[in-house]
Amino acid sequence: MVERPYTRSLAMLPIIGLAWMGAAAEEPPSEQEFFAPVPIVLTASRLRQPITEVPVTMTVIDRATIEASGLRSIAEVLRLVPGMYVRPGLGIEGVVPVVSYHGMTSEFSRRMQVLIDGRSAYLPPFATVLWDDLPISIDDVERIEVTRGPNAASDGANAFFGTINIITRAPVAGEGAYGLARAGQRGEREGELRYTGGLESASYRVTAGRRADDGFVNLYDAQAHDYATGRADVELSRQDTLQLQLGYSGGWRQQGFETSPVNRPRSKGVDDEYGQARWQRALAQDQELSLQYYYERHSVRESDLTLPIPLPAPPPQAYYLTADYRFDRHAFELQHTLAPAAGLRVVWGAGAQIDQVDAPIYFNGRTNVSSNLERLFAHAEWHATTSVLLQAGGMLERTSIAGTDLSPRVSATYLLGNDQSLRASVSGATRTPSLFESQGDFGLTFGTQRYVVQASGGNLQSERIISSEIGYHGSPWGIALQLDVKCYRDHASRMIDEYSDATLVNNLNQYTLLKNLDDAHATGVETEVHWNAGSATHVLLSYAYTVISTVPAPGTPGVYRTMPRNLLSALGQHDFGDGWGASLALYLDGGLPAQAAAPGQSGQSAVGFERRLDARLSRRVRLAGAHVKAALGVEDALADFVEFRSNTTFTRRAYLEVSASP
Repeated sequence: MVERPYTRSLAMLPIIGLAWMGAAAEEPPSEQEFFAPVPIVLTASRLRQPITEVPVTMTVIDRATIEASGLRSIAEVLRLVPGMYVRPGLGIEGVVPVVSYHGMTSEFSRRMQVLIDGRSAYLPPFATVLWDDLPISIDDVERIEVTRGPNAASDGANAFFGTINIITRAPVAGEGAYGLARAGQRGEREGELRYTGGLESASYRVTAGRRADDGFVNLYDAQAHDYATGRADVELSRQDTLQLQLGYSGGWRQQGFETSPVNRPRSKGVDDEYGQARWQRALAQDQELSLQYYYERHSVRESDLTLPIPLPAPPPQAYYLTADYRFDRHAFELQHTLAPAAGLRVVWGAGAQIDQVDAPIYFNGRTNVSSNLERLFAHAEWHATTSVLLQAGGMLERTSIAGTDLSPRVSATYLLGNDQSLRASVSGATRTPSLFESQGDFGLTFGTQRYVVQASGGNLQSERIISSEIGYHGSPWGIALQLDVKCYRDHASRMIDEYSDATLVNNLNQYTLLKNLDDAHATGVETEVHWNAGSATHVLLSYAYTVISTVPAPGTPGVYRTMPRNLLSALGQHDFGDGWGASLALYLDGGLPAQAAAPGQSGQSAVGFERRLDARLSRRVRLAGAHVKAALGVEDALADFVEFRSNTTFTRRAYLEVSASP
């Protein structure tokens, strides 16, 4: 019998389980801990920590900030994070949001790990996150913890530049029903229903909705998605808790161009589904046992009839192209947290993951392409004195794609009075090539002619990064203001991207190879300010100054990697009393220089200084026994915000939103 590549991963699980039967995992911070003057967070190290003690810089976007922004897309909300560049991407998935930290990515958000309650949303085969397809409602999000720096030591290889951890709200029995309706210009429409209830030892939440819009004015990119999610938190005993989650998202998006003979305007069907279970047992003080398993599936239905293709043998014919694909993932994880001595805490654990892809057009007819991963991780936190905190950790991963990689991190924090801290850290991380990067062979077949579009260059190595930073977090002037400042330097090597030259010609067309092409350096300063200007006014300000340079590999042209040198976002919100509230958000983009096309690349027209202004006015009232909230807003009030390229220009959009709850 032939052993499947993931058989050893499955066989490891009982052994790992026996080895860690005394293990434990940290509970997510409670609401009281999170909303304390210094929030308690979990993402950076897997330990519950005040944000002043994390080993790498973090930003937290809470529920109130999400509501005040008026934004209904998680990707859009991330504009509020320093150094986070959010723009539309235009590629094989159509026009989709691209979220990148320090800008070093293509239309695929390749180098940020994205988690939803500990479940990875980072999808093979293309190493991407499809934000619009996520089976989640933004109304169910409690907060978003963003680790701004390599976090592979805690979250694995794809946390190359950091981690975005989306944490959903715990269901609270008795909350009852909730409904929302929203309509706006450019076809924006959304409806949602939610019910939260429970019994003596359990609570649950069920959410269902639909969201749709007409996209950009000059592109064929309208979309619509339906979603349904459920979560149940069950107290099995005084020691044991069980969390169960299920979700589904299904819909379509338009893509293609009238002028293209093969990339014709069409609709692409997209489906996502997942199931997740997490069991925890409290064994003793500072010790718990945790086991998590999740399954997810992403599938695409895409086909179209081309225009007549003039092949060498006439007459021209039309061909039916199919680009359906599907991927499945199973992931397991066990984790142990303990405090073996005074001032010392340790978390460690193990996990395994199996990915399987069925995408014939992207792998030259091959089906059931698979990869497997096993990992061990550990992190230690030691309060050497009352003022000195030392931390070290790392992740050891073995993949069937790239072998074994180690991602370490060390940090030292000096704790000042008044909830202030100074931090210095050095992190190393890797990014494993995706299945397509390592094995892909994408082409189109017309009759007996096959036209290669893009393929793996073969023998790819994992990308690597070394990042060093110094930072400050605290209230420096003893007022209701939290300041975070970070200075950093990143050195990324063996970056994978597209390469082409005159020798790469197949059946009369030039194609591209994916190769380890170059090194990249990023240096800069990032600042974040939270200011409570009185009990009713809150201001969030973020600014990033970023300089990126590349060092091409010998014999290659180098790759265009950039983002605006200056990025600024500001969100102000005010409570006028009697249920009235308002917010104003400003986004400034320093622009991009023009870039000539390198072989295998598309050129970039210059984009000048851009600004976007969003405004929102809301009112809460008690009506017929229900709490009703109405909001009137406008996005891009200044009109025509150019996002990365001229054909993705965001134009003014007004909207009306109404929600009701008991």
